[in-house]
Amino acid sequence: MRETLHGRPRKRVNHMRQFIALMCRFSACVLTRSVLVAGLGLSMLYSASAQDITVSEQTFGCILDWPKVRNTYFKHSDPAKLKEAMRIFRDSVPDKQYPVGTILQLIPFEAMVKHPREKFPNTNGWEFFFLDVSKEGTKIKDRGEHVVNLSQRRHLFKLSSASGEV
Repeated sequence: MRETLHGRPRKRVNHMRQFIALMCRFSACVLTRSVLVAGLGLSMLYSASAQDITVSEQTFGCILDWPKVRNTYFKHSDPAKLKEAMRIFRDSVPDKQYPVGTILQLIPFEAMVKHPREKFPNTNGWEFFFLDVSKEGTKIKDRGEHVVNLSQRRHLFKLSSASGEV
């Protein structure tokens, strides 16, 4: 008669152990891959949403309603980031990026909006806007990296270079 373990033949017990060990390794592999895929997906979602800003005509309003430092008006949807942008400008902080979403306006018909650096690499993330302002509202006439009036561009580049950005 064969040896038994708890009334079962030893050969069946060994096969069952091998099967359980195989299933444990398979489950661990599937779980590891699932966690990696989920982590990658979440990191992509976070980086896209945290650094993305959509600018439309509704983004702009009357600059007289915005806070001002010297001759520049500021806007940001996040009060803490607005405060940080104003501090960078006011204190001429070197090598400090303005928060993404910061809007700077010197005059009513021109503005600049801070995006991630990669979106507008030639201007370190700044998108320039030429605006048509009227009682009916603000219309975007043109936008991009090279839109601002040349006489004003020098001043706007001074603003961004004061923080080491351009």
